Amino acid sequence: MHLPDLTVARFRFTLQAVDVLTLPDYKGSTLRGGFGHSFRKVVCTMGPIPCATCLLHFKCPYPRFFETPVSEKTPPFMRGVKTGPQPFVLEPPLENKRIYQSGEKLEFILILIGRAIEYLSYFVYAFYQLGVMGIGRGKGKFRLQQVDFFSEGWQTVYTHTTQLLSLNDTYVNSRPAVTETATAKQVILTFLTPTRIKVKGHLTTEISFRELTVHLLRRVNSLAYFHTKSPTIVWDWQTVLEAADNVSLKNQQLQWVDWERYSNRQKTRMKLGGFVGEMTFSGDLGQFIALLQIGELVHVGKGATFGLGKYKMRFL
Repeated sequence: MHLPDLTVARFRFTLQAVDVLTLPDYKGSTLRGGFGHSFRKVVCTMGPIPCATCLLHFKCPYPRFFETPVSEKTPPFMRGVKTGPQPFVLEPPLENKRIYQSGEKLEFILILIGRAIEYLSYFVYAFYQLGVMGIGRGKGKFRLQQVDFFSEGWQTVYTHTTQLLSLNDTYVNSRPAVTETATAKQVILTFLTPTRIKVKGHLTTEISFRELTVHLLRRVNSLAYFHTKSPTIVWDWQTVLEAADNVSLKNQQLQWVDWERYSNRQKTRMKLGGFVGEMTFSGDLGQFIALLQIGELVHVGKGATFGLGKYKMRFL
């Protein structure tokens, strides 16, 4: 299977509450919403006008990363879609803690993909400013205490004490740690956050390995198409999908979880359910290992940017 050369860098952000922070059980949407608002405030120089009509539309990092424009040359499966995938994934803490007292810390993971990695300083400063603006109910303020980069262990690249960011090519050129396991015959996928996958237009828990492969291929290749320089992408997946048909579902223990988020753009509450739990697949998995490993980083399904569709895998 040919996969595009996708750079993926993983950062850990540590926040320290200044005020009392009141957050929902699932914090991904709240962090993502506040972060997007702060990012636009940090980079926008033209005021409150629609990005599509802005003179700087094609140069500004906000529309590039949050409202990625779709051209006429996009892949067939993206026809009719208004924006491309966003090149980041925000993984919130999975604990159900809602109240953080002053001085308590909260950690989350920010995964940057492709050209977004080069703009790390913007992402860091956006969270710094979000702490000043406040977040959650009551707009509690926090301090961006530390940012670490993962490469064979965590390396600190920013601290509140110095307020300096260590920039280097290590994470700009970071690649997923992919290991081919040609002899793998069985894999257990544990879905840790609600996963929203549509089959024939409907959300479902009835997911075959072929359907999972389709969604992973779409996500990985579209991220590469929109957010890497001159990607080499193979759009003909027929042979791969025929091989995926020979991988069978041996066991499934999934449950549906409903949760709500408030959409600032649509000014309404939205119910976003998804499945969590385990699926065990069996068959000749060798050529799919790299795709599954990249999927662990970039997630799968809708809502991946605020942490949905996170899974871990292990082989038997």
